[in-house]
Amino acid sequence: MDHMENVIMRKLAVTIIATGLLFLSAAPAHAEESDGGMPDDWVLINYAENRTIQLYVHPASIRQDGNIVEIWVAQNYPELTTRFESTGIPTVGSSRVLHQVDCDQRRIKFLDFTFFTAPGFLGEQIKSPTTGKWQYIAPGTFNESIYMGVCD
Repeated sequence: MDHMENVIMRKLAVTIIATGLLFLSAAPAHAEESDGGMPDDWVLINYAENRTIQLYVHPASIRQDGNIVEIWVAQNYPELTTRFESTGIPTVGSSRVLHQVDCDQRRIKFLDFTFFTAPGFLGEQIKSPTTGKWQYIAPGTFNESIYMGVCD
């Protein structure tokens, strides 16, 4: 991990913890230390909803061009979830999302969103349609944590 990735990872972890959103554990760990079977180039940053969701980032993929930052974020469900049934996806084990953050305008958009039917990006891949439209970031949300973690 280079210096910029380390700085962003620290800011992201501190921001998420400081905002009090979703999380129970404060210490980052590498993905291979989790019990969810994620690829080891993804870094576990914390847990959500009583540790039923593992939250990861992919530090090597962080890109910045002026005020725009891109970062891959993943959610891993060691126990399969049906929380996305209303979108037509019956069972999910993990998801991977490419976020693009506009630091000047405080907005975010999703460039790529993929669900997997098993944890650790395994099983069937289900691409979710993404609008690619900018959305303003609401206070107190996970998106705000991402914004605060990657923007100065």
